[in-house]
Amino acid sequence: MKIQMTMLLVAALLIGFGHAQASRAEALKPETGSKLEQLAVLADGFYQASMDSNRQLAYSYLTRLKRVMADAELRQIGNREGWFAVDDRMVQAESSVRNGRTAYNWREDAAQLRLAIDALAKEQQSLWMQYEQLLRDDLARLKQAWQRGGKDGALAASAALSQLKQHAERLEAAAYVARGAEPVNLLKDRISYTDKLIRSAEHGNVKQSWVDQSLVMLTDAVDQLFENGEQAVDVPVAGSPAWQWMFTISLIILAALFYTGLQKYRFDRHGITPAKRG
Repeated sequence: MKIQMTMLLVAALLIGFGHAQASRAEALKPETGSKLEQLAVLADGFYQASMDSNRQLAYSYLTRLKRVMADAELRQIGNREGWFAVDDRMVQAESSVRNGRTAYNWREDAAQLRLAIDALAKEQQSLWMQYEQLLRDDLARLKQAWQRGGKDGALAASAALSQLKQHAERLEAAAYVARGAEPVNLLKDRISYTDKLIRSAEHGNVKQSWVDQSLVMLTDAVDQLFENGEQAVDVPVAGSPAWQWMFTISLIILAALFYTGLQKYRFDRHGITPAKRG
């Protein structure tokens, strides 16, 4: 419990510090710098507006984002699948803001946009790749839950897979930008297939060996997505992003890491009792 409180305190201090620095960043003009740098500043502004639940400001940033993203020269950077994914997130975000949905909804869209634009601007070691450890931790909990056996094990595995799916969706647009369609679609297919098997297992309608094999295939898909630890798609390297951009986007990953650690603590403290499946 002490560790959890310490993590919460650190996260709170970082977030508070980030908001203080974000107020300074408001003096920056998004219209200056390269197109990619403008995208970074605008996406950062959109995310900060979502954190503040400022719908009017969020819509203003979205409008400017759309204008910059329409630049034909800019869209030569990266790949078609990546831009499709970015455009899709823009449509979702605009719909959420316009239709009065809560800031939580467009905050997730904003987070995905920021990761994708970071991947677009960097040749290797983009921030989305820090999600590799999160996915591998999710996989470990998924396999551990499945080994419990019986209906309880299937239910626990389903919950663990849901967390993995959430993390995969968060990095999806960035992965399309960095990797192209094939490895991303493979991971999505493996998640979907495993989910169907585990849901059937909740009712005892599937062989254990089928799920075991699907978990092997799912692990392989994660391996392929993060293969070599570098981006497979060649993109020009923009100027180094503002440190505020690096800091605030890291908060997204920090929050995910904290939540994952908390889930692991809750999961592990009850212990695991393997059981045979019928």
